[in-house]
Amino acid sequence: MLTDWRICTRQIKELNMSGRQVMLVSSGAVGLGRLRLGLAKDVVADPANVIDRQACAAAGQGILMSTYDTLFQRLNMTCAQVLITQSDFLSRERYSYLTDTLERLISLGVTPIINENDVVTGCSELDTQRVFSDNDKLSALVAAGADADGLALLTDVEAVFTRPPGDPAAERIRVYDSQSSVVIGAQSALGRGGMASKIAAARISALGGVETVVASGYDLSNI
Repeated sequence: MLTDWRICTRQIKELNMSGRQVMLVSSGAVGLGRLRLGLAKDVVADPANVIDRQACAAAGQGILMSTYDTLFQRLNMTCAQVLITQSDFLSRERYSYLTDTLERLISLGVTPIINENDVVTGCSELDTQRVFSDNDKLSALVAAGADADGLALLTDVEAVFTRPPGDPAAERIRVYDSQSSVVIGAQSALGRGGMASKIAAARISALGGVETVVASGYDLSNI
């Protein structure tokens, strides 16, 4: 995973050198914290164990950011942690503070590393008042609010397919529209996203004027 992060930061540096400004929405705090705290994967993956997931997020967030900070510094770059809660999107004042801070960081040549503050927001999908349920929708809302030109949603498959990619009948959808039909497969145990989430997020960002692509995160040259 560390090698992937190195490639990711190099790709961001190349984009910066070409005159593009980048914001990175990154998960991983819960998974890293689980390893540090020695908790079993099935325990943390249980939606009922909200406090365990919050504890993992608290332990893992520092590891996540220290890794990014080290990698960015090696490339003579600066990154900054931006933790977002649901209420930041419900209050006009707080949302304005958020977008102003992101714009200021970018103007200073800093790459914002954005994540939900899972330590205090419950890590639960049972709350019907949630503005976003995963980092896909979070990134879409941030991209639309920041008037971004583009949003890349990286996943573990090459693109959006009509069926799970392992199905011989699956066909790649080059441009998704209202007529597209997708059969959704299973999502990972610790993740809260999945292809359905990415499609929903892409529609949100597209409605906000942001060109959006779903691509494989295994080939980081896609960045």
